[in-house]
Order: sequence, then structure tokens, then C-alpha cells
Amino acid sequence: MYVEEPFTSLLNTTGASKVWHSERFLSTHKARINLLLLLQSHLVKKKVEYNGYWKLICQQSNNIMTTLVLASTSPYRKTLLERLHLPFVTAAPDIDETAHSNEPAEALVTRLAESKARAIADQYPDALIIGSDQVAVIDGSILGKPGNHETAAQQLRNASGRQVTFLTGLCLFNTQTQQAHISLVPFIVEFRELQEAQIQFYLTQEKPYDCAGSFKSEGFGISLCKSMKGDDPNSLIGLPLIELIRLLTNEGVDVLSSKD
Repeated sequence: MYVEEPFTSLLNTTGASKVWHSERFLSTHKARINLLLLLQSHLVKKKVEYNGYWKLICQQSNNIMTTLVLASTSPYRKTLLERLHLPFVTAAPDIDETAHSNEPAEALVTRLAESKARAIADQYPDALIIGSDQVAVIDGSILGKPGNHETAAQQLRNASGRQVTFLTGLCLFNTQTQQAHISLVPFIVEFRELQEAQIQFYLTQEKPYDCAGSFKSEGFGISLCKSMKGDDPNSLIGLPLIELIRLLTNEGVDVLSSKD
């Protein structure tokens, strides 16, 4: 593979030159993609003036794959996205997640999902950026992440014996075309009748203080459920993979094609 001199300089700066020029390393597209993503992440984290370098990275990756970025620092979403076997990087979107006055839950999660994706677009000018946001809703009232034990306990008291709708907003933003694909994925959970002692035991075991509605379905939270109804249980964890695959397909990314 031909590498331009400025790009060689970048490789040397980041300590990646030996790896890039390794015949074994260059034997697969996936390996090259991973290195390109590593370089991108390095430049962003170090706050390097990388506009010129970025073009060089994109030139090297043009014939490999569009960069995929997860606009989230959530370990849950990261773990879910890894299941698709696509190379990606993560970035933290710095946005205000406060709901607007009288803003419906559906509008809130789709707006925030798109805002998260757009918030890091300047850092990745040739990428597909994934943004996602979730809230739980009971009778029109929005339940976000509790943040502490007492709020979590109150959320579960409210959910006891009732149906809770988890709404996940999803955005796939193409920074090159400026096109945003936005979806809303609902999932309904009917909770068991919960005693106070059960709520307290669950919270001390799970500590789901960073989960919407204090409900962690992939963990001990399943013990709270009476029934579930929806198209994609992954949406309960924060990233609806079935819908994401559809959006990626529309952008020409086939998760079932060989990456080597």
C-alpha cells in the first residue's frame, strides 16, 4: 500500500509506523481499519490540530470502510455494538439533555439521539455517527436515570404492577451527506407487584442508578418482570440493534459481509 510522506509522519508521531508497514498486519482490511480508527482516536484525545491529517487518514481508508462512531460513553451501548463485529470508535457528546417545556417523551429521545450524533460531527467529517437516548414512561410521566438509591426506589414503587414503556431514540448521521436517519423504538415491560423489601434487595444487588427507570433487563432486573412486548429487546439496554442494522444497510454497510 502506498503511503504519502505526511501520513508517514503521522504514523511516526503516534508510534504506529512499524505496525502499519507490517506485512502481516496489512493482510486484512479489518486490521487496517482498526489502525485508522486508532489514529483518529489518538488525534481527538490529544486535541491535535488534525484537519490535514484527517484528510490523509480518510484517503487511506476510502477503499476500506466508512468510519463508524458511537456517540456515547455508555459501556452498555459499546458492548451491544460490538456484537455486530464492525470496527468503531466511541466519543463523548457534550450536550444539554434537559427536556424542553412540555416536550413529549417521543420528541425528547429522538431529539437527543440526533443531538448526540451531531455534537461530534466536526471531529469526524467522513463518518457514520450513531446517537441514542432512552427514557421510561408511565402514564405520560418520564422516568430518566435515577442517579441515586432513593430516586430508584421511588421509580420502582411507581412501576410496581404496571406497564412501563421504554422509548429509545436512534440516529444514524452521515457527516459527509449531512443526512440524519432517525427512528423511535418502543418496548413495553409489565412489572410484577413488588414489595418494598424486594425493591430494596434488588437495588442493593444491581445498583441500576445509571439505567432509565432503574431497570437493567440484561441483569438482575429480569426478576422484576411479569411480561415484555416489543420488536427488539436490545432497545431496553439502550441500543436497538435490529433497527440500527436496517439504517446501516440503507447507508451501504452490510454487517453480514466479510470485513477481511
